[in-house]
Amino acid sequence: SAVMGITLFDLAVLGFGLNPAVALEVQTFEPPVIARLRQELPPGGRVLGIGEELPPNVLMRFGLYDIRNYDSVELARSLHWFAPLYEHGAGISSRSEITWEAVVANRDLLLESGVCAVVAALAPPPGAFARVEQVDRAWVAWLEGMAWASARSPQTRLTVFRDDGQARIRIDSLGAESLVVRETFDPGWTGLLDGKTTELRPKSAVFLSINVPKGHHDLILRYDPIEVRIGLAISVGSCVLVILVLTGIRMFWIPGITTREGLDGPEPPG
Repeated sequence: SAVMGITLFDLAVLGFGLNPAVALEVQTFEPPVIARLRQELPPGGRVLGIGEELPPNVLMRFGLYDIRNYDSVELARSLHWFAPLYEHGAGISSRSEITWEAVVANRDLLLESGVCAVVAALAPPPGAFARVEQVDRAWVAWLEGMAWASARSPQTRLTVFRDDGQARIRIDSLGAESLVVRETFDPGWTGLLDGKTTELRPKSAVFLSINVPKGHHDLILRYDPIEVRIGLAISVGSCVLVILVLTGIRMFWIPGITTREGLDGPEPPG
């Protein structure tokens, strides 16, 4: 019990503080390119890093958005959507190599995905981008990526509030509207339009699409995949079963494991 308590305390401190293996000055340091991205990116604007200048998932540490996911939770829809960017080798993953040539050739795909900046250690091809700047030792090519949430009609007004696992969109439209939310479509997403469940459909087989009637509306999007709840239920059930097995209750005895006097005591009778 003491060891378990100390372990949980250590995990809690690590979760709310810095990694003890990383020096404080390293943990709190913000590179110049990150500071520039934070200054210039619009809300929800995504960044693509080329090469080792910004490997996948680094931006998440600084509260910015990358188009690539952790390999452990790679979504097939997202991977297939961005496949034209990746160098095809042993297989495609979010860590597959991306070149400036692939970025230039798939500019429209990046714009549709809300990418507003491409960062690399090498300069982009001359004339390929309207706006390029060098920040410290990195190069940044700026794009006019689509907003995280957009409407079909330019007259429709959207106000977006985002939080972890949830987003709220206030809608003011003059007619029936179709919204596009640039998050990867997954059955774990649910939508509430004015407090009532609404249908979420895939757009271009990758994004979220929602039909909204005219007028003022409040849309809430939540991501709560059933797989997480199932996993938690299995984990909790397994922990409870292990505790019951080790308590010596006859119903849960396992020969060779359970003992009346603890793990080092005699075997239970019978």
